[in-house]
Amino acid sequence: MKRVLFSLIAICAFAFTTSVTAQAPLLAAGEIGPDTLNNAETVYHYFGGTSFATARRLKDLGSLEAVGRLDSLTGTTNATATLQYAYDLAGTIWYDAASTSLNAGSNTLGRFARTEDTELTATWARMKYESTGTQTSKVQTVWAFKKRL
Repeated sequence: MKRVLFSLIAICAFAFTTSVTAQAPLLAAGEIGPDTLNNAETVYHYFGGTSFATARRLKDLGSLEAVGRLDSLTGTTNATATLQYAYDLAGTIWYDAASTSLNAGSNTLGRFARTEDTELTATWARMKYESTGTQTSKVQTVWAFKKRL
């Protein structure tokens, strides 16, 4: 009887200490903003932080999806949204990966910019918003990293 009880306790202990991992990809996601974008101003949204000093360093995070949004606060506003990457550790040289025009008052240009990079190899990433209008806008970025299996 003692052997059976000891065996059951050992089996239960083993069953509860082992972990089972899911096959679904892991996500690291975040939201930045909203920030106000005034006339002839540039705003940067760094993924994983509020500035370059607090941004998340990318290391084999897999696929990146980023969505930028523009809302008009006063009148019709225009902006350019650019996804930028830096490959050096210090983040001194930034390369434009994707760029689009946003217009909060137009249906032709749109208020959203979506981009996806399935083979991200950069060290840093950010979204750059440049105002091309004379009015005030609200910009916001939503991003997600999807790990490859």
